[in-house]
Amino acid sequence: TRLTERLAKKPNGAEELCEIINKFFTRLIEIVEKYAGDIVKFAGDAVCIVWPVGQHDECTSTKGFISPNLTTATLRACACSMEIHRTLHDYVAIDDPDPANRVHLQ
Repeated sequence: TRLTERLAKKPNGAEELCEIINKFFTRLIEIVEKYAGDIVKFAGDAVCIVWPVGQHDECTSTKGFISPNLTTATLRACACSMEIHRTLHDYVAIDDPDPANRVHLQ
């Protein structure tokens, strides 16, 4: 990306990029946890999230982390994806008006 290319020219660019990525994924993880999702894999700039479904006993013992049915899990996944997009689309990576310096969600 242009952001990576720009940071690569700076002596501390790798550290800045690491900080940007950490802040972005920290916020993403917070949102996923809010909707009881479970991040099972990071792959480059992608993330794989699941919403477990279980029996009533499991749902009670995990304080709602495991969804009681597929409908609840699906609604949580949809609400989570909408909040991720609303919160992190056009994430301002560095203080610069150039849109190329933002993280975009596809």
